[in-house]
Amino acid sequence: MAQSEMLLLLGLLSGVVVILILYQVVRDAALSKRMRAFEAGVEVLQREMFKLETRLKEQMSQNRQESEEHFRSESAEAIAKAAQVVRREVQALGEEAEYERIRLDRIEERLKEHFSLPAANTLDTSRVIALHKAGHTPDEIAQQMRASLEEVRFALKLQNLEPNRH
Repeated sequence: MAQSEMLLLLGLLSGVVVILILYQVVRDAALSKRMRAFEAGVEVLQREMFKLETRLKEQMSQNRQESEEHFRSESAEAIAKAAQVVRREVQALGEEAEYERIRLDRIEERLKEHFSLPAANTLDTSRVIALHKAGHTPDEIAQQMRASLEEVRFALKLQNLEPNRH
């Protein structure tokens, strides 16, 4: 009965892990989409900058001083607009990432509360040592304590005791 409950618990836990992984994949896809849009915006800005530079060179041949002032004002405006767009996107991504980080932390806490496994070190080490000193083998100790042989051997090893052999 306990083994089937343990398998059910492991199945549920596996299901939750798979759901979390799928959720993360979906979130990554959404963030990737936003990043592609952001990259496309940067690319448009680069093209605009290239056009502005080309226009500047043409105007410089006509009237250098006039074109420099014109370029500065257009560049400053374009840079200011681009900076605003970039700032908004970075802020939105940062807020979204923080929100998702908080949600994942909450989910992890709920999972820990609902699916916490019993502590691995529940073996009564003093009893293992007493039985060992009484001459019992690790197999006998494991049977008497209803523990695994590996746990008993590990407890003995931690105490630097050699297993008794019959």
